[in-house]
Amino acid sequence: MRAGRVVFLANVLLFSSFVRAEEVVVDFSGGVSSTVQGVYVEKDHWFELPEDWDFPRPSELFLRLSHSPLLKRDLSTFTVFVNNTAITSFYLDKSNQDDATVKISIPPRVLKGGMNLLRFTIKMRTDLEDLCEDVYNPALWMAIDRSSRLVVQSEEKVITPDLSRFPRSYANPNLLYGTQKERIHAVIIVPEKPSQQEWDALASLASHLGREVGLMRGEFSVEVGGSIQKDRHKDKHIIVLGTQKFLKQVVGQFGIATDLFATEDAGRMQEFQSPINPKRRLLLLGGPTEEAIGLLAQNLGTVRVLQSLRGAVAQFDRPPAWEAREERSQETAFVLRLMDLRLSDITMRGKFFHTTSFTVPNPFVGQVKDGAFFRLSMSHSELLLPQSSSLLVKIGGEPLKSIRLTRETAERNTWDIKIPLQFLAQRFLTFEIEAFLDVGDPECYYYHPEMAWVSIYNDSLLYLPIDPNKPKTLANYPYMFLRWNGFNDLKVLLVEPLTQGIASAGFNALAFMSQSLRGDASCNATFVTSIENAKDANLLIVAHSGTIMSSKDFSPLLHGDLGGIASRPEVLNEVGILSISQNPFNAEKIALAIFARSDTELAYAAPYIYAPGKVEALLGDLAIVPSDGELRVLLPTSAKDYLGDFDPAKVAYEDKSGKITPAVEVQKTTQPVSRFNVAYLVFFVLTPILVLLVILRLRAIARESREE
Repeated sequence: MRAGRVVFLANVLLFSSFVRAEEVVVDFSGGVSSTVQGVYVEKDHWFELPEDWDFPRPSELFLRLSHSPLLKRDLSTFTVFVNNTAITSFYLDKSNQDDATVKISIPPRVLKGGMNLLRFTIKMRTDLEDLCEDVYNPALWMAIDRSSRLVVQSEEKVITPDLSRFPRSYANPNLLYGTQKERIHAVIIVPEKPSQQEWDALASLASHLGREVGLMRGEFSVEVGGSIQKDRHKDKHIIVLGTQKFLKQVVGQFGIATDLFATEDAGRMQEFQSPINPKRRLLLLGGPTEEAIGLLAQNLGTVRVLQSLRGAVAQFDRPPAWEAREERSQETAFVLRLMDLRLSDITMRGKFFHTTSFTVPNPFVGQVKDGAFFRLSMSHSELLLPQSSSLLVKIGGEPLKSIRLTRETAERNTWDIKIPLQFLAQRFLTFEIEAFLDVGDPECYYYHPEMAWVSIYNDSLLYLPIDPNKPKTLANYPYMFLRWNGFNDLKVLLVEPLTQGIASAGFNALAFMSQSLRGDASCNATFVTSIENAKDANLLIVAHSGTIMSSKDFSPLLHGDLGGIASRPEVLNEVGILSISQNPFNAEKIALAIFARSDTELAYAAPYIYAPGKVEALLGDLAIVPSDGELRVLLPTSAKDYLGDFDPAKVAYEDKSGKITPAVEVQKTTQPVSRFNVAYLVFFVLTPILVLLVILRLRAIARESREE
């Protein structure tokens, strides 16, 4: 044991003996050039920096600018703020008029871990004496090129064990702006054959990591029966889950004591510096018995328990005290609030025209019934002039409803705005809110933000009534597994033999779905490996194809012959497969399966159940993903794919009982009719006939002339 401690201390001293600052390039513009116009403009850019970073040296802001040649130097300025601290100001003149690069030093003290605000305050004037003439002058403009960058000088902090920031502290800081191919936040090591209590604890862990860390920039790796390896785990956080015996087996070689996990019948969490990198974390989760791990799993399953975590150790010796929420009895519907998308309240301030927009998912394309609406929660200033102040709600660029802003509408209130079905044919719905705020001030010297304002609250919601009798497709993932307060009787079935690829895909999928849980909803989903434990639930199945295809139990997932590839090993063995059907063991439930010959092919398809940008591309009932990573739909092969039917380029509508509704069947011609058939008829058939008639007539005239 003493020798192990010496090794551990030697590792710490080795990493502490040198400090290496790194440059990180922050693309604060998101790769988009912008043009601002007006007399006085504020432009905000939010960017994130890891909380485990220090900033030892000044950073540098590179701005690539162009502006109108008509700006008057003495009255036109550009000011930079970082986190509401003024950094510098400069004049807008000929020196920075045409594609100029301005370099600005940013002091380390103004940057912080977490979200940072970069604000540009721009004042522009011309030679016109009357400010009011400049207010509407289109010659007042400035362009900020997308190549503008913030170069941050950073270094990672040495970790101080503290659970108060769990689980968000397990985001890998290297992934925020790194470009490495392997993008792993943390490695989770579990026993070779986990007990059900350990599976429950793993599910709770996945839920927390999904909600707080997410999968936008990286994922998680689950290693079954693994060990800590310096070459593979050095740059990652490490989490070990199991009984005290297993914990000691994994970390004992590094001199880390696990005796605390052997005492009493309680589950525990304890955080350390990683033994192979003091700038990463090691988290031990476990207890002396499986029952103790069960207590740990129950407590980890609640969100509120995170609020009580302090210091490096947490103990759970009793089940959590919390009230189960009663399920709402209502029609089948998809309800999504702006706060569920982690959007804050939106406030637009100042006179005249404002616009804002947000995009929400519509995962039930083709299944939405009449009666959808958007509930707008808002309030505004009582001082607005009702004759000229109004608000317009648009969807997909098309107007839905205009609201006149009067004293009667000023207090916080809601408006239910009906959405016609023809606007619900997209997988994502973009709402735009335009407002014109007028306080009757004839002067233009001030924009009166204290008098002219309107707020849109994040309890605004989208309500989509769903027809549950219409078949579900892969496009309905993940919301078909969710309810308002949690998961919809979901279990993740990991089919044995377990591998790292199977366990990791299931873990990441559950983490991804947990991002859609609302408020302090508990994790009521788990992992199972037994078919007996999977018969009463909706299933996400992860397996190797050999197991799926050799068992009759899973035959519904094969859709007959896998769309024709079951007899083609040159295809079957080189792709990951995604399939949706009824639960093979319970016809009243549904199952989505992902399977492949090995972990290599499974990795082709796995991102489509947890990676943002991939999940949104899911279609059909059966799809494959080859090594190029592109999804290919095998079934359905006809127009019965409801999502395909509702492609706006080919959707048809019909009048049913006085209501315009999308047609289920979209007529498709076997061969498109050419728009040029008439032209061909005129120029290639009728023209030669006309020419022939003219020639014959001319000959007749000539013959008559000779006879005379």
